Amino acid sequence: MPLPTKAAPTEAELETYRAVISSANTEPMSSLACDIVTFILSGSECCGPVPKDVALEEWGRRIARTSDWNFSPDPAVLSDWRTRFYSMYVPEGALIGVSESEGFMTSVIFDGNIVTGLFFASLDEMMY
Repeated sequence: MPLPTKAAPTEAELETYRAVISSANTEPMSSLACDIVTFILSGSECCGPVPKDVALEEWGRRIARTSDWNFSPDPAVLSDWRTRFYSMYVPEGALIGVSESEGFMTSVIFDGNIVTGLFFASLDEMMY
């Protein structure tokens, strides 16, 4: 994943991203994503760099599985995840959503305030 080169997302932009995840309506994110987005679905390692429309559609299908996203995950859990196999998909500055009831997590990764990566995993897979 590229290192950020621009300012991080504003609180208003982060609120938009949280609303996108909570509603699974990815349309508002389309104008905030780069043309090619790295979309990774843990376990399958699908799909890599793909056109943003493909990434948003595939990611949107996954995040629609739940509506109880928590955007303030336990810092100890995040620290643990950052030592494991999928650590590159939970970098500092990413927006992380966790659904304990459904057993999923997702992250939105930025280069500055532009979405460059989307990740979706089961909580079990985050322990690899």
